[in-house]
Amino acid sequence: MNLRFGGLLAAAAPVAFSVCALLKPQTGDALHRTSDLRVTVIPDKNSFVPHETVYARVEFKNLGNKTYCFPKPSLDCTNNLPGSAVTTGRPVANTGEYEQFICHFDSRIPRFSNPKLEIKQHWVVLAPNGVYLTKETKANVDLKVPGEWQLETTYLHPQGAFNHAAVKKYLASLAETASCTLPQVPIESEPVKIQVVVENNH
Repeated sequence: MNLRFGGLLAAAAPVAFSVCALLKPQTGDALHRTSDLRVTVIPDKNSFVPHETVYARVEFKNLGNKTYCFPKPSLDCTNNLPGSAVTTGRPVANTGEYEQFICHFDSRIPRFSNPKLEIKQHWVVLAPNGVYLTKETKANVDLKVPGEWQLETTYLHPQGAFNHAAVKKYLASLAETASCTLPQVPIESEPVKIQVVVENNH
């Protein structure tokens, strides 16, 4: 992520992130999968051994007829940029609850003197049929058991801990200055299947 933007956030206002492990049921209460903005996890390969590190990219594709824009999301919750698209995973055989990590933006965002320039330099802007592919990043998953697993991510733009409506309104107004639209969130990716196999040394 861009260090200058991170510096702007730090200088303009107190900023803090927290990472929560949320228990999410496998079925029911699904987040939005139907959206003009499609989010897809692309792993570096499809077969792994237990506890192997998974690296993945996240692809954003605009399937609609309007131009979308949003701050470049954090992929691991360790920097001070707002918004998140953290790749997680779970065994397909898991029929209970599982942990899903979501970044939370816990303070106010800065007011930019030149929103159009800020968006041009530090936001993702996707015209219809446009694609944005993130850098490859380590997924937040431990492949503990052999079998079929699925990788997924949920995209969220900056979330105010106490003033969510005000944050959303401000981000939408920034987008309007650049003649683009802030996407509705959350957007949950379709699960991507991978295999975890035990190596046979014989």
